[in-house]
Amino acid sequence: HCILMSRELSSKSTPMMRLLLALASLASIGQIIASDTSPSYLPPTNRGGGGAVGKVVPRQSSSIVKSKWSIGLETQDRNYTVWDSYHAYVGPLGAKRGRLQGGWARCDPNGTGDFNWGWLDEAVLGAAAVGVKPWIELSYGNPAYVGGGGNGPGAGVPTSDAALAGWSRWVTAMATRYHNITNEWEIWNEPQLGPDDYAPYAQLAALTCPALYAGTPTVAARPRIFYGTLSGGYASAGLTFVNATLPLVAGYLERSNPKLELADCVGAVTYHSYSGGGIGPEENHAKIHGIGAEPASLCGSHPVPCSAVEMLDAVVQLHVPSAVVVQGEAGAPAEWMHGGAMEPYNWTEAMQLKWDLRAMMGDAAVPLVNFSSVFTMIDICYHVEGSNVGVYGLLKAPCTGTHPDENKTVERRRSAYLGVQTVMTLWDEDVVAVPDAQFTFNCTRSTKAPNNCAAQQSASTPVLGRHCDYANSTVVGHVVGLPDAAACQNTCCGRKGCTCWTWSPPPAYNQGCWMFNSSVPNLPMPHMTTGWVVRNSSASMPAPFVPMGYAFRNTSTTTSGITHAVVLDATTMLNDDRATQCNVTVSLPPTSRASAGSIPRMGGGISALKVLLTNGTVFEATSIPGSSGAVFPTDPTAPVAFSVDLFDAPTLIVREDAMPPIGAVHE
Repeated sequence: HCILMSRELSSKSTPMMRLLLALASLASIGQIIASDTSPSYLPPTNRGGGGAVGKVVPRQSSSIVKSKWSIGLETQDRNYTVWDSYHAYVGPLGAKRGRLQGGWARCDPNGTGDFNWGWLDEAVLGAAAVGVKPWIELSYGNPAYVGGGGNGPGAGVPTSDAALAGWSRWVTAMATRYHNITNEWEIWNEPQLGPDDYAPYAQLAALTCPALYAGTPTVAARPRIFYGTLSGGYASAGLTFVNATLPLVAGYLERSNPKLELADCVGAVTYHSYSGGGIGPEENHAKIHGIGAEPASLCGSHPVPCSAVEMLDAVVQLHVPSAVVVQGEAGAPAEWMHGGAMEPYNWTEAMQLKWDLRAMMGDAAVPLVNFSSVFTMIDICYHVEGSNVGVYGLLKAPCTGTHPDENKTVERRRSAYLGVQTVMTLWDEDVVAVPDAQFTFNCTRSTKAPNNCAAQQSASTPVLGRHCDYANSTVVGHVVGLPDAAACQNTCCGRKGCTCWTWSPPPAYNQGCWMFNSSVPNLPMPHMTTGWVVRNSSASMPAPFVPMGYAFRNTSTTTSGITHAVVLDATTMLNDDRATQCNVTVSLPPTSRASAGSIPRMGGGISALKVLLTNGTVFEATSIPGSSGAVFPTDPTAPVAFSVDLFDAPTLIVREDAMPPIGAVHE
């Protein structure tokens, strides 16, 4: 009854009344969550939970003071997701921010300025009620206005005088309504703009800034405005866009609002983290830029070689030294899908889980990333746009039916929900990165890759969702312009000898014939649109192995040393599941070893735990065989040393006194 009452009163009650009603509606959450069951992922060496000593107890968002984690609550503006369907799962996840889209077209469907706030009130106030701060992305445009821009990804911005005036009125009304809930606003989602469009976007940004200030009466609620960049798989994809448009914004402000400077209007620059180079979820933090053909100056003040995020920061600092960098979308599909940034891979729920956790750990380990948002909370029912379901959700939705009346309810939690929940519980503001930690891996590894293509060797018909590219390569061949599956088989397999293939029929975003050639180890595919090379899954070649580690310190436990060590095999395969036994040492250079006091001794050593971040199962950590030392020595200047099985998802080795209490071993 509380939820229904909130909906009925949302358009006429005060913000405080609506917030109280949203809080009252939470009484039903425990029952909804308790009745839910979800699958659990464990790596092969720990399946069955043998030897487990406990489980991480999830923390509600409301019990966490601060962290760098955000969760995507997008697309309610176009009715692709519905807040009422999944609100019970938001607070228990543990995020401290939630990214919402304001939806000008849904708020002002007739272009009259008579705003419909009911649907947005439920989401904004509902998120705040469970301890999640909304940051509201203001796009898209509004077709009710001539020149009002488009209403969807890649849409053009408003350009006519009437539309820009309507946009400003709506932005001010939004800030007036919600300034007591949030001060964080993003101008636009992935502005897909060419050079001819830079000026219109800069004009929109320059109008948005004073409109937000006009709706913010107190200094305490001063707007923190996020400047969205071009998306394209890399943080560096927005370099030219940011460098070209920020000076234009400054010029508009100087002419029309001289009291506002660029620093008043750009508090952060956001980027989206979808992989385009085959490196994996670690791509945006790989130190591969500013060398070779790329000038070192691209890195700015960051050491060369630098990462894509550091390059983006360098450009931002040239124009707005006070602005920070925010990762606004990072996620992966849970199954094969037609369309989207990550389509060419045979995604599974286990792969989604691994990708999400690895992306989160990469952002956690880089202080430059002010905060990081996981995409997304629930599957997005996109098929009105000719695309398959946007299956990036931590929650699975059926998405059956016809838009806008699809079934958008929660079918179940995915494994990724449990993994993301574990990370958000363990990494709050007290756990900070130790970037200069040095990892040494001594590992025993098999060199033969499995033949993941075996199940497809006799395929005579296309099998949707089955690709073998992850056996030893990161891409598959792609041929476009074919009318049907038979032409796909004849063109791709008949002429090129491929035995693993699938067909993505129009109007899929990436329609065409996707193939895997297994006749030779390396075969260039001249018909491909990208020129990629496809490799043989059964070729006898060394299996990829990329050991990687991140170190952290819980500052509420100690002011020195390392309390958390995260290790993984950072191969791009994500479906390998082979464990590699490693002896790992983690040390700090002398400049990091200053101690503010000795660490208390605990029975001659510090108790160490191993946490599978994939689902929060806890084991006792193991010291290196033959070593007489503890995993975490009492001397903070001494190396941390442990034995562990690495696989392609992160595992945490942690001091027991540096993590929350653990619970019993159960789901």
